[in-house]
Amino acid sequence: MPILPHLTDDEPNLRSLLVAARDAGAVGAESNVLFLRPGTREVFFEFLAIDFPRLVPEYERLYRGSAYAPPEYVRETEARVRRLAHEVGLSARRRADRPDQRSPRQLSLVW
Repeated sequence: MPILPHLTDDEPNLRSLLVAARDAGAVGAESNVLFLRPGTREVFFEFLAIDFPRLVPEYERLYRGSAYAPPEYVRETEARVRRLAHEVGLSARRRADRPDQRSPRQLSLVW
């Protein structure tokens, strides 16, 4: 589930999510801020208009001309998740820091 700006990105919410994940047996955590592709964007904005109409202008600002939230917001949110994950005892590496988990596979030649 992605992190939703101004809905699920506050510290108490993130901390409770990370604690629940840890208590369920997770050993690490990664984060991903919501991105809105065409098609998904329209459906999500309909949801906002119905359930959180006060957030529509902010989402229009955040996602103006892009499927992604502004890089500064993403960096701040990912840093918050890493810090909170560390505080609750979870490993929190950025995607770029993850080792490749796939094992190399030797392909056979067919003659």
